[in-house]
Amino acid sequence: MDSLINLAGCTSRNDAIEKAVDFYFGYITSQLNQDYLCGAFGSKMEGLVNNLATRISKGNFRTAVEMNMHTRMLAATFHIDKCGYEKLRVKSIHDVKTTNGSIDILEAVNESESEI
Repeated sequence: MDSLINLAGCTSRNDAIEKAVDFYFGYITSQLNQDYLCGAFGSKMEGLVNNLATRISKGNFRTAVEMNMHTRMLAATFHIDKCGYEKLRVKSIHDVKTTNGSIDILEAVNESESEI
């Protein structure tokens, strides 16, 4: 105990015991606060992620509806037959796979001009 008094810079044993008790209660309280904050932070983050996922899903749905409308308008305007559609689909799948979804509009125009 005497060495702890000198180490902690206390003037008496009672002072050393009081500091030890204060330290212990501070430690216990900080653990409780940490557990509470981790739980509260986790719940908040879960809510934010769920909200973001909902917004992305709704945006994807709206985009799919618009894309469906555009596809139907193009098909009606250009009167594409089933054989032409299948060839276009095979070419599109190949292009998307090889370019990882990054299609250049000028490249597509140049290809369509070269086919004419």
